[in-house]
Amino acid sequence: MRTYTPPKDKPPATEVGVRINLLTMTREMSEGVPFQLAEEIRTLLDLNKASFARKLGVDPRTLSRFRKSGRLNALASDRVYRIASLVEAATELHEGDQVRAIRWLKTPNRALGDRRPIDAIASQPDYERAMDLIGALQEGVFV
Repeated sequence: MRTYTPPKDKPPATEVGVRINLLTMTREMSEGVPFQLAEEIRTLLDLNKASFARKLGVDPRTLSRFRKSGRLNALASDRVYRIASLVEAATELHEGDQVRAIRWLKTPNRALGDRRPIDAIASQPDYERAMDLIGALQEGVFV
């Protein structure tokens, strides 16, 4: 399978008003992703705080501490980056329609063992499998 590669000539997805800039996020990973960006992604995905905390691999109280400090730790930052890149790739797959992309990310997929693509952020192999699936679908490969 081919891995998803974002097009260089198109800006990141902005359909629902959240602009995901993966290059900026990569630079901020060492300092921790700003809490405000994580909060925007949480809102975009329509997740409650407890569900979002679980996705990031932290306790909800830790998420509250991140809010106070203004930045996430390295683990949570990595997971926010993975979520953002999945949203961007899925949005590209759905021709810029971020609403459809998020609906697709939240729907169980047979190619991922009936797991939701958005849940594929906990481990690198699962994340790569989800990104490979997006790449294959973009190429028109039946999966």
